[in-house]
Amino acid sequence: MGKVKIYTIADKSPQFIGWQVKSFKDHLKDDYEFIVMNNSSSLDLDEAIQGECLAAGVKWINVENKDFSHPCFACSAPVQEIIDKYISQDRECISAIIDSDLFLMRSFSFEGCLGNYDIAGLSQARDAGTEIIEYIWNAFMIISPTAPNITKLKMWPGTLNHAHSDVGACSYFYFLYNDVKWKKLPSTGIITEHPQVMELIPERVRNEYDLSYQMEVLEGSWVHLRGGSNWNYQPKELYDNKQNFIKKLVGI
Repeated sequence: MGKVKIYTIADKSPQFIGWQVKSFKDHLKDDYEFIVMNNSSSLDLDEAIQGECLAAGVKWINVENKDFSHPCFACSAPVQEIIDKYISQDRECISAIIDSDLFLMRSFSFEGCLGNYDIAGLSQARDAGTEIIEYIWNAFMIISPTAPNITKLKMWPGTLNHAHSDVGACSYFYFLYNDVKWKKLPSTGIITEHPQVMELIPERVRNEYDLSYQMEVLEGSWVHLRGGSNWNYQPKELYDNKQNFIKKLVGI
């Protein structure tokens, strides 16, 4: 099927670009192209993102329709641009959209994970009283080139049937009105002391993990730092320790 095109959105943590690339080189089994969407909000960040991309040897594209009026729009606008401008026009390869703070720690294949489905990704849900509003999580999506009516996939936030929903909420309508084969991926949730979850962390760094980090594992292969841009104002020491753990995990 050709290369898998992997898109991520860089805004406040340019250093993650090289860390992701290192984890891909060590663990990703697909032939792939990694594309960084530059969603910087300042000249300094713009230069830092471009510098990291040059150092890592990856392509970057400047987001055209930036919207920093609200955190949900700052996140959904570049995701929507990826779908509308690039994925919808490139129907010959699998595409993936991942968070900038997701790092591989074990072998993984996007093509293998997707299988014969149209889309693979985690679901989110909100209780609207009379029904559960279910939509796809924006931070880890794998999209087949044959996914139907992909231009109808909208990732904006919204209030659906009186249930307030965040980024990706409007994808509810895409799955409702199109015959889409959605592979709903499970998550182990926040890494806890439960042996089956802790054992997913490579043994060489397992003792370095602290439960206060509140990271999660996806598909048994990815570690999600969570709050990678520090939008949730984590204490500096905690945020620095989490990053240091990821660097050891990736082997930086």
